Amino acid sequence: MMEQLGTVTTHKATLLKEHTHMNLFQLPQDKANHAIYGALIFIVSFLFSHSAVVAGCIVVFFAIAKEGSDALINYRSTGDPMHGPHGVEVFDALATCFGGILAGLPLVIQRLF
Repeated sequence: MMEQLGTVTTHKATLLKEHTHMNLFQLPQDKANHAIYGALIFIVSFLFSHSAVVAGCIVVFFAIAKEGSDALINYRSTGDPMHGPHGVEVFDALATCFGGILAGLPLVIQRLF
């Protein structure tokens, strides 16, 4: 009887451990780097321009320019802009823009209140 109670208790502890351990969404390292650079570009651009719109446009420009530069390097080395030494992904540009949006969010919230 005591062994059976110990098994049930151990089983409950295992189930509890399985249910309380949740993995949060994690960005891949490459996308996280793009988001950080987007935020940094936004902050520096805002410090110079004092305009969130201008800073946002600069982030979009750099995001597209970076992927365009990677495509050009690929094209020169392999003849194919999508395959070569650099990965060209729309999601990289979107991650850069997302970082800029996150950096600009406090400014938007401040304007609303």
